[in-house]
Amino acid sequence: MGLMSDTVPADSSEPSPEPGIRIGHVERLSAMEALKQHYGAGRINSQEYEKRSVQAEKAQYESELDELFTDLPAVASPVAPPVVESLTPGAPPVEPDPGPARVPSRGVLNIAEPYATTIVSITPILAVILFFVTRTWLWFLVIPIVALLVYGPDGREGTGPEAARRREREK
Repeated sequence: MGLMSDTVPADSSEPSPEPGIRIGHVERLSAMEALKQHYGAGRINSQEYEKRSVQAEKAQYESELDELFTDLPAVASPVAPPVVESLTPGAPPVEPDPGPARVPSRGVLNIAEPYATTIVSITPILAVILFFVTRTWLWFLVIPIVALLVYGPDGREGTGPEAARRREREK
């Protein structure tokens, strides 16, 4: 009865601990750039990249960003976009638009998007022509092979159910 125990029951009237340091747009953009580097290096797949990017975009505290990188090695720190001071005194600083996110191409052939779509679209037409010329059905096997070589196993960026859900969230 003389010694106090090390564990003290938590009082429900105490406020919850602070979640950490708040972050801004620059930190979120920096985290998203680091995720792009990990995706480009092949450490995370496209679904994991998309999931973590959405979490980084919604993060409000530094600890939320740190959780995204616990299983990834450190990368070279991306340069944060410069903050432009507003001409109006007392106005918050204006951050420049980072522009569209560039996702590395996934196909073996590394063909840029306008040409990749054209090649994949023309392949079935060529397969049909070659089928009638040579009288062998094996030309139809070229269609999925070309699609895999151009877009890779994950398919074309911006298609599929995940992309549709992302577009709905953006509306």
